[in-house]
Amino acid sequence: MPFPFRAVLVLGKALGPDAERCHAELRARAAAAAAAHRAGAKTVLSLEAKLRRQERAGSDIVAEHLATLGVPASDMVLRQSARSTRDEAMQVAALADQLGLGPLLVITSAYHVPRARRIFEDVLS
Repeated sequence: MPFPFRAVLVLGKALGPDAERCHAELRARAAAAAAAHRAGAKTVLSLEAKLRRQERAGSDIVAEHLATLGVPASDMVLRQSARSTRDEAMQVAALADQLGLGPLLVITSAYHVPRARRIFEDVLS
């Protein structure tokens, strides 16, 4: 059975006071995206900007993790523009049309799924 998603969006994560835990969370999200890429998703997106008190944009951090997991840079769409989950939803909606991405898998952490689902349903409906 072919993989049902043509693209994957890795949602960002603000690096709070426990930066190592936050980095571990981003690594886990990148690992899930790399697995989806190996399963057949052609494009992996990360849109997070450099947030307050962060030295680097979230999309740069995710891209670094993806590269170590074997995702070629040519299969990544990286932007440093989203500052919230709502921004990510609005921007990926425009990119999906612009790039013809097709069915999209959104990757986040378990605790964030209900909130992210509400935001994406609101933006995409």
